[in-house]
Amino acid sequence: MVPRRLSMSQHIELSLIACFCTLLLFGCTTDKLIKQEDFSLEQEKAVSTPVMPRKEPVPEVLIDVAEPSPFEGKTITFTAREARFTDVLSALAERVGLDLVIDSRLISQDRINHNQDTPQMEGEVQDKETPSHGSIVLPLVSMSFTDTPVETALDSLIGSLNIFYETRGRILLVKATESRIYHLNFLSSQKETKVQVGGDVLGNAQGNNSGKTPLSGEFSIKDSTSVASTDIYTQIDEMVQACMTKHGSYSLNRAIGFLEIRDMRDALDRIDSYITRIKTYYNAQVLITAKIMEVSLNNESKYGIDWTSLHGNIGDYVFNPIQQRLALSTNTLVPALEIQVQSDKHGFSSVMNALEEYGNIKVLSNPRVRVTNGQPALISVGTNTSYIQEIKLTTTSIDGGTSITTPEVTIGSIFDGIMLGVIPNIDLERNSVNLSITPIKSRIVTLQERIISGNVYTIPSVALEEASTQIRVGSGNIVVLGGLISKTITQENRSIPILGEVPYLGYLFSQKIKGVQTNELVIMLEPVILEH
Repeated sequence: MVPRRLSMSQHIELSLIACFCTLLLFGCTTDKLIKQEDFSLEQEKAVSTPVMPRKEPVPEVLIDVAEPSPFEGKTITFTAREARFTDVLSALAERVGLDLVIDSRLISQDRINHNQDTPQMEGEVQDKETPSHGSIVLPLVSMSFTDTPVETALDSLIGSLNIFYETRGRILLVKATESRIYHLNFLSSQKETKVQVGGDVLGNAQGNNSGKTPLSGEFSIKDSTSVASTDIYTQIDEMVQACMTKHGSYSLNRAIGFLEIRDMRDALDRIDSYITRIKTYYNAQVLITAKIMEVSLNNESKYGIDWTSLHGNIGDYVFNPIQQRLALSTNTLVPALEIQVQSDKHGFSSVMNALEEYGNIKVLSNPRVRVTNGQPALISVGTNTSYIQEIKLTTTSIDGGTSITTPEVTIGSIFDGIMLGVIPNIDLERNSVNLSITPIKSRIVTLQERIISGNVYTIPSVALEEASTQIRVGSGNIVVLGGLISKTITQENRSIPILGEVPYLGYLFSQKIKGVQTNELVIMLEPVILEH
């Protein structure tokens, strides 16, 4: 069979069909390959790409850029003789290119004198400046500056006139008064200190109608808002009123310690100086370390510690001369004495070692208190013993002739121990402390029950020792108080074993030994002014 020859048009059609099929085949293959590559790349990226940390937003920092002073880099050469302050300020403001505003209360003295002395002619319009209520009259100004910084010249001029100024943009504002605010932060409570030493030395011999106790010793602290003896805000209120001018005003809030004052420059400066100093002294504190001891004196020292020779046992410690202070003791003629130990070493231990020569030492208390300047502190060691002070019987009749008796008992208390009252006054310039010291020692001897009109009463017997002194001591030095001597009668029962316990015959083989034990109260104080 002979093959059939194709025509030219048929060849072209077959070629186009073949090309088209080839393009379709390669197009599908390429699309498939690209999609696989894209998937592989995306998967690869998902595996290899690390997780980036979350970026926190950076807070916006606002920088307060102060406006440049209009006087910066400017100097002035200016001379004035007996000129009005308004004219001088106008010239200065014009030189530096500022507008000027002056408080309407400020008036020149020249304007007033001119209006008072110059007669007014007919038809003449006089330049009047009549002072009104609240006006502030300023004197004439004389000044001379050569190449002086404008701000320095203006400060000198305004300060000499006792007024104020400030700049607001391109405006120079001259003010008669200015306001200042103080946060005082003082406690609003007041403390009243009462110190009573001694008593009725006649023992109520003049009669019992007074109702007073023959012996008394008291150091009490009362905290009350109604007492104005140490009210710091009352003192500040009085001071502000004394320093203010007639153009000033103030507001004092005692509850939160807020004080606002508006006045002229001199008055504000005086008040500011006072408040600064009173803050320094009022907030000053002192740390008082006390050691209260009782020395049981031996036979060689039964008349008390020889304070004049004690310094020989202290070594390098320097004792001030012994000074006798006010002392009222109820059971001894030995006065309270005061000495000061000046040393940077451990003075307490050295003094105690020296006191061991005179007897056994018993430390009763070793307190440390921080006290504010001028405020009282109370240290007490002991117990309160209650007793029946009074009994009142109230009889009430009811229906049927029955009566009911109701007792009303009044309980009293006695302190058995030692009280030490201290009031420090700090002297920051001399680095010393003035101490007002009141030591009181009370001891219950007996509590006797007595029947009076069918009622049982407890009558206490109390031994009391007390003293009062005021001394100045340097910060870090030790002050020693002594001389409060008490005597206690002791009784010791001694017997032959077994025989002394035989009934009715035991007293033949036993004896009672009575003795007198002499004790001296010694108080050491170390005040240290704390830095503030």
